[in-house]
Amino acid sequence: MKVFRKFIKAAAFVLAFLVLFGAVSGVLVCPNDYRNYQWVGAFYENEKNSLDAVYLGSSTVYAFWCPAVAWEQSGIAVWNYTSPRQPLVAAKYIIEDCRKTQKDALYIVNLNRAAMKYDKTAMHYLLDYMPFSINKLLLTEKLCETAGIEGEDKVQYFFPLQLYHTRWSSLTPKDFSYEPDGTMGSPQYSGFLTGVFEDELEEVVLTAEESEPKQKYIDILNDLLDYCEKNEVKVLFTVNPQIAEDAQRQSEINFAKELVTERGFSVADFYTDFSSLGLDSTQDFYNKAHTNIHGAVKMTALLSDYLVKNYNLEDKRGKAGYEDWDKAAEKYKKIIASSVVPIELDTENRDYTIADVQFTESIFDGEKVCLQWEVSEKAEGYKVYRKTTGDKKSKQSDFIEVASLGAESLSFEDTDIEKENGEITYNYVVVPFRTENGVQKWGSFRYKGVSVTVN
Repeated sequence: MKVFRKFIKAAAFVLAFLVLFGAVSGVLVCPNDYRNYQWVGAFYENEKNSLDAVYLGSSTVYAFWCPAVAWEQSGIAVWNYTSPRQPLVAAKYIIEDCRKTQKDALYIVNLNRAAMKYDKTAMHYLLDYMPFSINKLLLTEKLCETAGIEGEDKVQYFFPLQLYHTRWSSLTPKDFSYEPDGTMGSPQYSGFLTGVFEDELEEVVLTAEESEPKQKYIDILNDLLDYCEKNEVKVLFTVNPQIAEDAQRQSEINFAKELVTERGFSVADFYTDFSSLGLDSTQDFYNKAHTNIHGAVKMTALLSDYLVKNYNLEDKRGKAGYEDWDKAAEKYKKIIASSVVPIELDTENRDYTIADVQFTESIFDGEKVCLQWEVSEKAEGYKVYRKTTGDKKSKQSDFIEVASLGAESLSFEDTDIEKENGEITYNYVVVPFRTENGVQKWGSFRYKGVSVTVN
């Protein structure tokens, strides 16, 4: 009996230690940024069997898919289980973990970075925010094995406290209260919302030997496909748009698509000839590998349509139990309102054959801002949107519509301006439109528009 009581006490001590250790480790996690919790940790806050799909991958995914926009447009609940430079070898273990609560969901796996090099720091971005489980231990061991991490170097991945114990002095209240941000993990970092790719591209041409997929990569991909077949996982693979002219990346993507389709799995390819999808390389990316908010809005709409049509996903807007998704859509619209004109979210009624306007004048004459532009073929009218920025927080604003003009109007004068309240910059976007069967179809436009500074 004494032995039994000692065993119970020992077990209780170990359990208490693990709970305390887990709590401390949950505070002392990788200090990259708050986003990793929103994508990985917050996933486990979802109600059981509430998600239509779970999207796995690296930054190519979270800069491509906006869950709140997809909900607003199609009423589908698709979670971004993403992390920076997330390796493909993690996909099997992530799916296994997610299926504990989302067994019937569709699992979407991105192939853009399938054969990527292993980033030892990025492994923390994923592992540190996953709850403890045997599956997590197996994933940690697999990542270390694949990345060639051995001996004492492995300890930090199983016990992050070993790496971050010196963070006590830099902790903030936010470190003790990780909570979902209310947008269902929709991207909202500065570069994504405001960045536009403007650099020159340098084409990289590799030899046939350099472009040949490595056997380790082939084995990882086949292992994932074997797992999905054996466990009857509903899975879709995607290739997301990038403007990188990289021979090796192209070779890896082509190989992955061929292998996946040969095995009988579906691939949604948004990489090949993305311009035919309405993407503009000069406007819809914040760097050569990632779409910005404008490209993401377009791509989210395209993938949403694909998912609804091919997987018969139900429109759950207004359905009981999904009130948080309705709130997320409203909150996200407010977050992006200073970057996106309202009409941009109406992707269903876009007509790319209506050319964007070319400005010929944008000046402040001392009393008003004067804009002029050339005629846009096929346009039956123009909508003018405006936002302001200044040297005071109170002067920041969202895009609002300030005029709706007929086809004959190729100018606009803005007299509603402040002339004696510091320096203010007025940013204008002009959107051409036409009407078809009583519905307005809006055309192409330059997201940055023109800016006029008033002193």
